[in-house]
Amino acid sequence: MARRTINLPVDERTDALSDEALYCRSKGHHWQELAMSRKRFRELLAQGCTEERSVCANGCGWTREAMYDLNGFLISEKRKYVGEEPYAMPVGTGRLSRAAARVARFSRRYQAFK
Repeated sequence: MARRTINLPVDERTDALSDEALYCRSKGHHWQELAMSRKRFRELLAQGCTEERSVCANGCGWTREAMYDLNGFLISEKRKYVGEEPYAMPVGTGRLSRAAARVARFSRRYQAFK
């Protein structure tokens, strides 16, 4: 773990994360639903299902798509990252806790105000 001038234990894996990704890792995504065309709505209704497509409004690049039957039960769900900045942690390094993300985010903000 790297230490900054205020002696915070910052997880070094967060150094590669964009500010937007670090924000989402510390606070969670803010999902914004995308509009569906009437044509798509009719197609899905004929198949007996509906879908929700969302993008993270924080700008981190995550999207999700979920298909539901007309009784509200989940049929399938996809989540993917479409941004250019890294969001995922390096393979094999484990998960990043929200607390660790908050410490790293605070450390970056602290550096900006020095």
